[in-house]
Formats: sequence, C-alpha cells, structure tokens
Amino acid sequence: MFCTNCGKEIPQGVNFCPFCGARVAGGVVPQVVPPVSRAYFYNPIPDIIVILTDILIIVSFFLPWVTLGAAGYPSQGFSPLRILREGGVAWWVYIIPIALLVAGFIELLLSLFRILSRGKGWWKSWWYFTDGLGYILGGVLWWVLVMYAPAIESMGTYYSLSDFTGGGVQAGFGAGLILVIIGGALEIVAGVVAYAGKRS
Repeated sequence: MFCTNCGKEIPQGVNFCPFCGARVAGGVVPQVVPPVSRAYFYNPIPDIIVILTDILIIVSFFLPWVTLGAAGYPSQGFSPLRILREGGVAWWVYIIPIALLVAGFIELLLSLFRILSRGKGWWKSWWYFTDGLGYILGGVLWWVLVMYAPAIESMGTYYSLSDFTGGGVQAGFGAGLILVIIGGALEIVAGVVAYAGKRS
C-alpha cells in the first residue's frame, strides 16, 4: 500500500501517512469522544435540616431562656421577648437573642431559595458548621453572661443571677435556650451531610 500524496509505502490499515501526514484514501477518521462531565445532583437534605434549625431558633425567642424559682414557689420563665418588653437589664441580654433570631430568619430564607432553585446560590458547606457553632456558642455565652455578669437592674444597681441564687433563688435552663443548642447541633449535622455528599 502506497501513500497517494508522497508515494511512500505505508502499512495496511492506517488512516494517515506516517511520513507526510496525509489522509489515506479509504481510511476511517476516528471520532473524538468528548470527556463526560460529572453531573451535579443537588441534595436538599442539608437545607431541610437548616430550615428545621431556623424554625427552632425563631420559636425559641418566644420561649423561656431562663427559669427562676425558689423553694415553695413555682418557677417563672423569662423569654427574650418578655425580657425585651419588661426591660431592666443590660443591653446585651436581649441583643444576643435578637441577633440569633435575625440570623435564623435570614438563613431560613436562604435555605428556601436554595431548595426552590435546586441548589443555586452562593453557599458553602462549611457555613453549616460555623452557623451551628455560632448558635450554640451564642446560647452558652448568653447564659454565662446573665449568670455571672451584672446585668439585672434593681433600684439603680446591676446584679447577676448568681447574686440572686445565693439568696435562695434557683436558676435553670429554659426550653428556649435548649432549643437554640439543639438547633445548633442540627445545623452541624447538616454540615456533615453536605460534606459527605460532596465527597461521594
């Protein structure tokens, strides 16, 4: 078999001349198969978990974050909303719950948008971890500050809950604060699910 372009003898079955590169008559042009791109599948489970988290955070604002009681008397619960209405406390006592409430509401809207748009939007999996830790640390910080920092005003003087507990008052975690901590833990779970989905 000879090349029709340069006239040199070439092996049988080749498509192009190894000497001049011309296409051999009757040769079959190989088809180039484009690389298969990895398909993107949106997993809504992390955002569904986040929505549940944010609902807990929003509901917690209306539930007691701390309960106060004494021997022989029923305990009273103080929600951030009640604290905000009644006042008489340092500003950070209600600023921290309000900040968590606003963050939960914004995050709820973002998660709903991601579900409706099938994963579109600027969102990173590590946000689940940071937001979850933020909720937990925010709730714990609030408790520590209220317990040990002068925050409650009484007759022109600020006291901490530990000052009152020394006088026989008992302070406990309210249902709202427990929901905040559970919500933060759930969001960390959402981060694990999102990270595992990216790795698979």
